[in-house]
Amino acid sequence: MKKILFAVFTIAIFTAAAMAQNADYSGDWKLDVSRSQLNPKAGIESMTLAVKQTEKELTVTKTTKRQQQEGSQAAAV
Repeated sequence: MKKILFAVFTIAIFTAAAMAQNADYSGDWKLDVSRSQLNPKAGIESMTLAVKQTEKELTVTKTTKRQQQEGSQAAAV
């Protein structure tokens, strides 16, 4: 009986410890255009989110590549 209680207690401790950890979303997240329902007028070829997460801050940088539409001109920014 003591062995079973010890096993249950040990599993409970490890489960609680695993649930207490914060998720880290850092990395590059890429849009899967083939699996997304996008408005064709948006003309999105690709999109990437660069995520940097620290203990106190979450920074997201978005990069989007759009298709060149007929009759439009590229603008320099």
